[in-house]
Amino acid sequence: MREFTILHLSDLHIADINQGDLSMGITRLIKDIEEQIKEFTEVVLIISGDIVDKGMYIENKNLVIKFFKKIKDLMKDKLISIHIVPGNHDKKTNVYDDELIKSYRDTSELTNIKKDSWDYHMMPYKIFIEMINKIAEIFDNNDSIINPINYEETFGVECLNINGANICFVRANTAWCSSGKGGNTDKRKLSIGSYQLQELNSKYQKVNNNLKNNDEELDLSLFISHHPLNWLKVEEEDKLLVNLLNKDFLGSDIHVCGHIHKNSITNFYNHEKSIFTLVTGIGKDNASADDGKDLHRYSIYNINLDFNRLEIKMRQSNVAGEFKDDYTLYISDDDIKNKSLVYPIKTSSRQACIPINSYSSIDDFMFPNSKTIELISQYSCLLNSWTDRIALYREMHKRNFLIQIEETYDLDDVENAYSFYKLLVDHFFGEDETKNMDKQLKELFDKNEEYMYNDFDSYLRMICDEFINVFRQTINNNEKMRAHFRYYDKKTESYKKQCSVLSNDLNEPDLKMRDLKNSKTNLILDAYKAKKSLVYSSNKERNPLPPKDWDDFITVVPIFENYECSRGRGNQKRPYLSFGVSCCSSEDYKRLNLLSFLKIEEIVGQAIDNYLYYFPLDVKEYFENYLHTI
Repeated sequence: MREFTILHLSDLHIADINQGDLSMGITRLIKDIEEQIKEFTEVVLIISGDIVDKGMYIENKNLVIKFFKKIKDLMKDKLISIHIVPGNHDKKTNVYDDELIKSYRDTSELTNIKKDSWDYHMMPYKIFIEMINKIAEIFDNNDSIINPINYEETFGVECLNINGANICFVRANTAWCSSGKGGNTDKRKLSIGSYQLQELNSKYQKVNNNLKNNDEELDLSLFISHHPLNWLKVEEEDKLLVNLLNKDFLGSDIHVCGHIHKNSITNFYNHEKSIFTLVTGIGKDNASADDGKDLHRYSIYNINLDFNRLEIKMRQSNVAGEFKDDYTLYISDDDIKNKSLVYPIKTSSRQACIPINSYSSIDDFMFPNSKTIELISQYSCLLNSWTDRIALYREMHKRNFLIQIEETYDLDDVENAYSFYKLLVDHFFGEDETKNMDKQLKELFDKNEEYMYNDFDSYLRMICDEFINVFRQTINNNEKMRAHFRYYDKKTESYKKQCSVLSNDLNEPDLKMRDLKNSKTNLILDAYKAKKSLVYSSNKERNPLPPKDWDDFITVVPIFENYECSRGRGNQKRPYLSFGVSCCSSEDYKRLNLLSFLKIEEIVGQAIDNYLYYFPLDVKEYFENYLHTI
């Protein structure tokens, strides 16, 4: 399965506040990660900036190494890749650099930065690059690591094949023009920079081209930065979004970032694609409660590309410093029960939907929510139960026919009687699927034609009866439902009641079914021509008679052997039989369209075909003559 997990850490702010050892907050973090990561296998580690505080890598080098060695020890062979981007605390600045940036970042100088200037602004990141390469070396000797990264720049693009899926990681440096003070003084002041954006696009396109040359494509792209996009200048955010939302440029599906030390989920999308923005952050261990950063957070994302599923598990420390599930973004009881949020990864291509059948060439659509998914599951089970009950009754009809033969015929010749009876048993219960009709057997069925017509009547009513028995549970006590068959009367050119069953008590009189005169607009004829079931509420303009006693109904034309007849000079075709379900409740529209979506017409057609497979009655004679005699 194309599945992997991301451990997202941000804003660690590792500092020596515990006499040369890791702080209590970081120690508790490591312990909690060890517990939470147990259920996962392939794990990608993303660090979205601010590993240390105020660029103090020299002072905290040993603590940083110690932290990542502990991460390596607890992850063991689970870790398959690590991706790090810089934050505003990862560069070692001086007063001159800060003033230079502040004086230029309100102009176009930084926005349109060239390579030479970019290289100058990367000098404060020299120690950072040295450190992240040392961090990479810690994990490089793990056999589980896929394509170890050599960090030469503060940005980059890597493509990994994880469980058969091509995953692209785009690392961006959004902190390069941050001020020394950081914090809110940088909000809406930052730039991605033209040089960096061009380089990222070039590297991304190279990855895409390499895959295309091998007849492959990207399955997922992640954009990693320290800052959320709304920390960039408005025009810079717009420019970056154009690239992120365009499959021909940086086309990303998920944006992973930090900086604000909060859990947050934001969506960006256009008509082509969407981007999920996932924010988390640990924060400083010695931050005050007043600045809102006393709670430490990190996140785990389980990504399943086969299911298009992004599962988000958030952890947050409490006042005592212990990590617990973070429920602040959970919006339903199911979220809390599952201890995670679940979203689709890609929503750019039109969301999966349920077609609402229409006689016209353009169908409407229903976009399923969680309740609809539950109903689909429930209705699938109910339809299976209905099918099983029909099959059980069909077996009873076979045995009843055997009893009918025994009681009707005098079989004095024991040898011939046995041979004859065995022929009938083989026909009903044997394994010969060709069903080549024996002449003697055919004569037997012809002699019992009237019995079979009556039996077929009973069979159709049983289909209605069992539908009501099975689906009665889907309606309230004060609501009603009817299942019925109509047959085509060639003499009056109308569809008449064949049989019907109500969900109400058996002693309540049936609601009268009107004859449906033949006309150009008739849902039975429309369903026949469209070869799909049609719901009245979605096709009102096609039905000349609105329902009198019902809110809505579905019309089904079951297809079985010899299911249609010819009428008139032009030999116009008409279906002999239609099946329908009528309802009175507020849920009619959804209920009936789900039956249509689940192909109820195929179930009814197959049920009738299966009967005719064993009882070869004359369909034309039954519908055109026999029904007029009863």
